[in-house]
Amino acid sequence: ALIRIRISDIAGDAYPQMVGYSDEFVTELFNDALLAAYLIRPEFFNKTVQVKLKAGNVQCFDCCDKIVSVDAEVDKHGIEKQFTRKINAQLSRIYANAPSCGTGEDVPLSYDIDDGALDKFYVTPEVKIEEARYVRLTCNKKPTMLGYSPDAEIAAFGDALWLPLAHHVLHGIYLTETESETSVNLSTAHFNLFEKYLKEEYAGRQLLRGKK
Repeated sequence: ALIRIRISDIAGDAYPQMVGYSDEFVTELFNDALLAAYLIRPEFFNKTVQVKLKAGNVQCFDCCDKIVSVDAEVDKHGIEKQFTRKINAQLSRIYANAPSCGTGEDVPLSYDIDDGALDKFYVTPEVKIEEARYVRLTCNKKPTMLGYSPDAEIAAFGDALWLPLAHHVLHGIYLTETESETSVNLSTAHFNLFEKYLKEEYAGRQLLRGKK
């Protein structure tokens, strides 16, 4: 399996013999690693999407488990038209249908993310049925678990996440050999490397964004 090959490349000579470890078992360990990474650094699974707004004020889309931000209003080709602005949640609902000085797409969108429903946000003014308005969102989506196909697609995770994920898989493999003190120590060491590389990747991404 591709997962097995990639992990073997990272672990080198320290990689345990794979006899007795099925592709299904290794894939399950990889899925465990994905969930662990998501719990520790959910922001690694953020993505940018473009959506067409629905008629009305309330906006909810299946492509997001959590809406992180509403970044800009764009045209259907993704070209930015104008920035949206965040407004007070209560006021946005009270004044959602208040008259405005402009009409339709001439009026910049304001938005509010519903803290009680992470996949929902409100826009003002409301979108008319005949309007076609689009926004660019930053969404968070839980990782999709890999199936048991021996050539399961793994490229989407990228090399930056592959290193910590592989160490978490090795942690799980060595953890099955509890009779051996060496294996237990190796399991702990690989888990520590998993956390270390996740932390370093997070720090690197923050640096690229100009954050401390």
